[in-house]
Amino acid sequence: MRTFWAVCAALPFAFACGDSSSGIGTGLPASTLLASMTDEQVRTLCEDFTAATNAEFSSMTTEDVCVYDALVLTVAEDGCQNLVDLCLASGEVPERPFPSIDPVASCMDAMVMDFEGCEEVTTGDLEGCLNAVLEGFSMGVGSLDCSLAGDATFMALFLDGFSSEACTSIPPACLGAFGGEMDSEPR
Repeated sequence: MRTFWAVCAALPFAFACGDSSSGIGTGLPASTLLASMTDEQVRTLCEDFTAATNAEFSSMTTEDVCVYDALVLTVAEDGCQNLVDLCLASGEVPERPFPSIDPVASCMDAMVMDFEGCEEVTTGDLEGCLNAVLEGFSMGVGSLDCSLAGDATFMALFLDGFSSEACTSIPPACLGAFGGEMDSEPR
């Protein structure tokens, strides 16, 4: 599981606000404390988040991947557009920056103990954060273009969806299991 979540931390997630009433979830009341979840419920949430993330990755078009790669490599709009044009003209389908991950294999070790020290965090808090990350990724991919080259603020938010407002009330150690910060310093 740690391998998947470590990969998620580096994914291009943007900023957004989540809604725990839709999207992925535990099926538990929003006031349920994470520490009271069963290992099976934690694995299911992990698998749902992994599957939803995979679905977002697979929605990236060839142009999305070319623009993403160009934004990572350049800070100037014209240089970015040149790279996108070369990428598209090559006729080759670029490798997806984020490969699909097997939800069952990556989540087999997910357990309630991953939430030790998170006694005050509820399933509603976590669901809101994870759904915000997924929504942000979807919105971010849809808004990528070379005019963002060199925009440090956008790129910082795009590369760290866990900085969204929906995640700020959750201690970083509690987000470690889902690709967020793994240290124990308060936000």
